[in-house]
Amino acid sequence: MNIVRLGTAYGGWAFDLDSINDGDVILDCGVGNDVSFAEELLKIKNVKFVFVDPGEDNLNYARSRIPNATYIQAAVTKETSEVDLFLSLTEGSHSLIPQMSIVGNKSIKVSGVKLSDLLQQYNPSIVKLDIEGSEYDVFQDLFLYPAKQIAIEFHHRFIPHLTEKDTNYAIFLLEQSGYSQIHNDGLDGITFFRN
Repeated sequence: MNIVRLGTAYGGWAFDLDSINDGDVILDCGVGNDVSFAEELLKIKNVKFVFVDPGEDNLNYARSRIPNATYIQAAVTKETSEVDLFLSLTEGSHSLIPQMSIVGNKSIKVSGVKLSDLLQQYNPSIVKLDIEGSEYDVFQDLFLYPAKQIAIEFHHRFIPHLTEKDTNYAIFLLEQSGYSQIHNDGLDGITFFRN
């Protein structure tokens, strides 16, 4: 394995570069306001990115940096429906969870798209989930449509009704379904590799 972290301290992720092939699809859910990982990977691999984010501002930023990609303005959810998106108190990190400490009381209606639908449509080799607490609701879709590598940022520290036990249980389920941790950033971001 050749595990390399690409991108800034804020928006970077580590993956096994040896298992990323030209032509692979990367499903990047939760773009936020940092696409440095994608920019650096595109310098060394000829891959295709699918960016999914409910924030128009986030997608516009990504589009300005990486014009040749697929962009989907929607929140990643358990069901395809309209949902309330609670807006960030700072920038970029909007959430479907009103109790999340980084969002305020102001919300807007946005489209939701099921992770399973995205996985089935794009068949990605890599999935990145940085979806501000919704990862706990949707990650099990990865068992139906497994990707070779998964990077998840777990947000239990920001949501009062979630604890480290919830994250540990999610990790346990991923490991039981054939994934192994290959990188842990020591905070919230973990990359898994399917054996």
